Amino acid sequence: MPHPYLTKTVSVRGDSRLVRIYHDNQIIKVHAKMAKGKRSTDYADYPPEKSAYAMRDCDYYTQKGGENGLAQGKFMEALFIGDFPWARIREAQKLLRLPERYGIARVEAACNRALSFGLINIHRSGGASLSNEGFK
Repeated sequence: MPHPYLTKTVSVRGDSRLVRIYHDNQIIKVHAKMAKGKRSTDYADYPPEKSAYAMRDCDYYTQKGGENGLAQGKFMEALFIGDFPWARIREAQKLLRLPERYGIARVEAACNRALSFGLINIHRSGGASLSNEGFK
């Protein structure tokens, strides 16, 4: 269902092929009926702040890291290299939250240090390096 309607009262009608969602007698969404246990997802229905995660958009996180600093952008690029880059999205989210706690300059310095050692792991570089050595 499109995110603007999440707090609204809607009616849902389904037949053997389609599921239709209505608000004030106006159709707002149509999905194909799925087999039991399956779902139909339209990523355009997500709120903008959630769509990058839902779509596993690595470029979004790389761009956001680059907005915080050159080293953070490079760290994000390195984080997403390899097979299944979207599997590291939670780590990217953690990196984006670190400046709230430590400040951009300290996270930037820690990312530079981690990159110089080839340590591309949020748990090790974000935890040990940032809290112990990176922030003395």
